[in-house]
Amino acid sequence: MLVSEKFPPSKGVYTLIIHVTKAEKLNVGRFGLYYFPIGYYTYTGSALGKGTTNIRRRLTRHLNRRKKLHWHIDYLLNARSAEAVAVCFAKTSEQMECSVSTAIKMLPKATIPIRGFGSTDCLSGCPAHLQMFIHKNPISVIRAVLTAYKKVGLHPNLVVLRAIGGLESYLKVKSNIHLSKVHV
Repeated sequence: MLVSEKFPPSKGVYTLIIHVTKAEKLNVGRFGLYYFPIGYYTYTGSALGKGTTNIRRRLTRHLNRRKKLHWHIDYLLNARSAEAVAVCFAKTSEQMECSVSTAIKMLPKATIPIRGFGSTDCLSGCPAHLQMFIHKNPISVIRAVLTAYKKVGLHPNLVVLRAIGGLESYLKVKSNIHLSKVHV
């Protein structure tokens, strides 16, 4: 099954969980040069547009390394040291990107590494839609993201893009999480 088939052709909100395996300075287009330390990052976005802008198309684009670099997140995702390890998403026709991003930002150990990253067009005044976690364990970050989605009243779905030891046993306890495993 293709990765894109795991994502619905529906409107919604999503959070990419990204592992930066080696500290790296990246040019983020007009935003400039920024340092990305080793760690786990979350980037929250929305797919609410008409026609071609749905969760499936947006996430397929984000996960494809061959694309025109347009959004801030494109520069991070195209870095050699960055790997998307999982995606959390929820179907909704409401603008929930800022609510989810704010809920993630409020979690323990979440920091904003770059002010304005992913939020330059934000009407709610979010400081950023990219957060960094000092956790060394991806399960802790995934747990935090799932908690944030529930806090704002969403029903999260999780697509795992690479094997993460111990994740399945954690999710068995949380039976209301829909898990799709994809190895790319």
